[in-house]
Amino acid sequence: MISIFRHSPFLLLLTSITTLSGCHSWMAGRTDLIKMETLAPKTEEAVNENASGYPIMLRGEIVIGHELSMISLCKSHAEYWLALPQELSKKASTLISLPYTGIYGEVIGRFSAPPKKGFASDFSAVFNVSALKLISKEIDGCTRPPPSHLAFGNEPFWALSLSDNALVFNQFGKDLKRYPLLTVKKTKHDLTYKAKGASLTIRNEICSDSMSDTLYGWTATLEKEGASLKGCAKIPNENEVKQWSGIYQNKPSQSPLSVKITLLADHNAIIETQFQNNLPIQETGIWQPFENEEIEIITSRHQKQFLVSTRTLKKNGSTFSIKKEVLGDKRTLSLKSIELMTQKEETN
Repeated sequence: MISIFRHSPFLLLLTSITTLSGCHSWMAGRTDLIKMETLAPKTEEAVNENASGYPIMLRGEIVIGHELSMISLCKSHAEYWLALPQELSKKASTLISLPYTGIYGEVIGRFSAPPKKGFASDFSAVFNVSALKLISKEIDGCTRPPPSHLAFGNEPFWALSLSDNALVFNQFGKDLKRYPLLTVKKTKHDLTYKAKGASLTIRNEICSDSMSDTLYGWTATLEKEGASLKGCAKIPNENEVKQWSGIYQNKPSQSPLSVKITLLADHNAIIETQFQNNLPIQETGIWQPFENEEIEIITSRHQKQFLVSTRTLKKNGSTFSIKKEVLGDKRTLSLKSIELMTQKEETN
């Protein structure tokens, strides 16, 4: 038997990495029926240990069945196991006419390592869903992006968008109305936009648009000019991908250990190391951003064999330093530093 650790030069992982930084559209069809339920998704089955991490939004084709729950990302080959809250999974299943039929979805959450056994073990990572943006049987968001409304409702049909620091109200047959934005307040379950003459409150509750076979993860209450309008909402994207995605590699003359880290925009991560004339070693997995200029890399395959390793890197100006490192079942901090520079920006 060959020891993986003995042949992995990346056990002497870097403690310092130097980098050079890398129209309005209406909903198709009518939305005459909107049903709101107090059903805030909670990931009790898959607890997210990275509470300080940025929320990550994934969009793509979602497949839900008895033995499968996954998302295939738009414009990517990336596929991740999807850990959905039980109630949300049941609601989403009502939109599926046949088992294992793909439907478009946008979900928010964080990654964790896959289990060693079970259906999820075939995937590079588990995506633990903490909130829903939307899931739809009718919208094909990978081909045609969904409408960009912040909120919408009916009876009468209305839509609200955010543009040029103002809430823009659109109602069929009437002129657009703009309400200059004053403040935005965010809490754990609510998002409130205060504007001159209007106020929009978005709450983390499931909103069902039964006429378009679409579930939204947020409800909307619009107060304006003495009137109160109810509807569904989508929270704005929070995306930290472009800040980090890229290819980082050390100078060949700097060390006999060659290190290359690739962070893709679809959150795939590849770590390639080679010590002098030895055969190269490759680890694959995912990466995700943290607060305080940190990223986490979770690899689940070492030379295509199942082995989970976790590394947390902290950025200090133009350098990265290792804050935490767990290789397999061994916790360690490396003793060596290697400078890495941005080879090129990676967007795929």
